[in-house]
Amino acid sequence: MTQVTLPARLRESVLDHAVSCYPYEGCGLLIGHEDEKGIRVTRALRCPNTAPREVQTHRFSIDPRVVLNVRKSLRGTPESIVGFYHSHPDAPAAPSATDMEFIRLWPETVWLIAPLLAGEAGEPRAWWLDDADDPMAREVAVHTLQVRAVAPCPE
Repeated sequence: MTQVTLPARLRESVLDHAVSCYPYEGCGLLIGHEDEKGIRVTRALRCPNTAPREVQTHRFSIDPRVVLNVRKSLRGTPESIVGFYHSHPDAPAAPSATDMEFIRLWPETVWLIAPLLAGEAGEPRAWWLDDADDPMAREVAVHTLQVRAVAPCPE
């Protein structure tokens, strides 16, 4: 997998969520499917950060029941959980040692990290781990899909 396609509106939604959570980490699920170019994200679902409040400035946790419920709701559809997103308040958009622990639990999923500097969103970066035994996740390209507005029919 070499590319994540993320519609511009979802990119903005993820960044807005990250900014609204600052100085704490915001997090959520990426829903979509695989296509010939890689992973195509069709939805981003905001999730509460359930890590203890005192560590939320540098950690996130998503309630496993939420993940199970979303997976159950997607059964029989072409969509699945294709990844996770979270923010890094005042830190770069690269996986931390703690992030790598979680990434190893979910190899072959996208890990989108949105950096925040003093509450301002930077460019999100995506990471992918082919195998849980790999030493580090590799960065994959984020292709932001610009959706054009459709003009109304003339009357």
